[in-house]
Amino acid sequence: MKSIQAFAVACLALAALAVAPVQATQGDQLLLPVQLSAGCQACHNGAGVTATAVPPAVSAELTAFGQDWLTFGRDWNPEIADANSDADGCNNGFEMGDPQGTWELSDGYLSPGQEMNPAAAGDCQLPVDEHSFGVLKSLFGD
Repeated sequence: MKSIQAFAVACLALAALAVAPVQATQGDQLLLPVQLSAGCQACHNGAGVTATAVPPAVSAELTAFGQDWLTFGRDWNPEIADANSDADGCNNGFEMGDPQGTWELSDGYLSPGQEMNPAAAGDCQLPVDEHSFGVLKSLFGD
């Protein structure tokens, strides 16, 4: 009887370990100002990672944004907003719709003007219309 109980406890412990990374991922997503369609892929990469699932075997493989998220204390703040994790020329805050990093959970989730992912290099598109370009050009004398 004791060996059955020990086996049951061991199975429960293994199940808890397998579920823990997924719960952390989902919990961390809720701490970002925008709920990205990239989902898990904003912070995780590796074989089998999708927008909605991170297999436990690859949960430790992080994107540059995922690494920055840990470095800055798993908290949305001005420092992580100012960082440019994917090195595409736009800071994380711009890509998340909160350039200053002042968003708080009590504010409710933001709706980005365009879909961007702070882990995907090359997806940053700064909106500059013809008028804005003319103003910028005049500042430089031509």
